[in-house]
Amino acid sequence: MSSGLSILYDTIRWEEKALFDAAKKKGVDATMVDCKSLSINLDKTEERYGTAIQRCVSYYRSLHSTAALEGKGVNVINSLNTSIFAGNKLFTPHALGKKWNSYTI
Repeated sequence: MSSGLSILYDTIRWEEKALFDAAKKKGVDATMVDCKSLSINLDKTEERYGTAIQRCVSYYRSLHSTAALEGKGVNVINSLNTSIFAGNKLFTPHALGKKWNSYTI
């Protein structure tokens, strides 16, 4: 597996640029990956992503790209489990161990 770093994004903001620049300054082989055009063959072994940092703004694009990459064995920072709980306002209090006062469906 690659020892590089992939920064997954769908909108480049200053944070993604800063992560990329910091990685390059440290000598890390960093690559920016636009998830809007990401295509993952689920039947092949993916070795080109190394460790990935999930930075997509789109909730569903983040979920799907993270799930696919984790399923291929890629270590994704901001994991699928984290994305599911942080992106769903009903699940977040539960994940934090909070009790709900009331909730109307």
